[in-house]
Amino acid sequence: MNRADKKILLPCFLFHFYLTSFSQKEKNEEYYLIAQNAIEHLDLSEKNLLDSCLHIFYEEKKDTSKIAAIQVFIEFSENNKVWPLYNQWLQDYIILCISKGNKTAEVLQIPFEM
Repeated sequence: MNRADKKILLPCFLFHFYLTSFSQKEKNEEYYLIAQNAIEHLDLSEKNLLDSCLHIFYEEKKDTSKIAAIQVFIEFSENNKVWPLYNQWLQDYIILCISKGNKTAEVLQIPFEM
């Protein structure tokens, strides 16, 4: 390899490293908790709200905080195709928490919008 080839190779490598290290990873259905095709119906502001709520959901250790994070999205979402799916998921999650003997979800007494 001559010197000219090395001058081209280094910027290409750095550019590739920049793109791969900072690119946003595609989130899957498991991350979103519901079918991913439903997420496609959200506008940008609701996607940002959902991402923020899910970030809190995955960072929190206590079920009460996790439930509250998803509840925020349900309350502020205006998309009638998506928030009912999260509402159903949250109801199932609370029932699961209670069945495991975790009474924090029961104490919350979160009203469900059906």
